[in-house]
Amino acid sequence: MDRESVLRGHLRRKFGLTLEEYKRLEAEQHGQCAICHKEEYVQGRLSVDHDHATGVVRGLLCLHCNAALGNAFDSLDRLKAMV
Repeated sequence: MDRESVLRGHLRRKFGLTLEEYKRLEAEQHGQCAICHKEEYVQGRLSVDHDHATGVVRGLLCLHCNAALGNAFDSLDRLKAMV
């Protein structure tokens, strides 16, 4: 199985996104993280940010911003305390 097929399956299973929808989001964000706006990202692609309670996709994030949100459990209070 090629890399694109693996990515298609992952996006569909985990987020309900097609590869085309992912690429559209990436283009809308100009290939940048929705939070820090950096174009550099680890693993060759931006991570899909989603609400863990609802599953709603919020945008695409770099590995670092995605990890920060995840480690704060999407809690605004925790994120404010981190600052």
